[in-house]
Amino acid sequence: MAELDANKIRVTVHQLVKTLQGEVLSDSEVLHVFTVKSGLIAAMDLGGEADPSAAFAH
Repeated sequence: MAELDANKIRVTVHQLVKTLQGEVLSDSEVLHVFTVKSGLIAAMDLGGEADPSAAFAH
């Protein structure tokens, strides 16, 4: 986790995506950027990926 500014926090997440049968579709790290307002999460965006489709690559 890293605080980008007073209202944004970047979180590196280990993401494991599987089919209902248990086949691994993706095993990667992605970045989530949270916008915080009045102490609550107001938005979550994916951030920092060169290729957003990489999250779904085999």
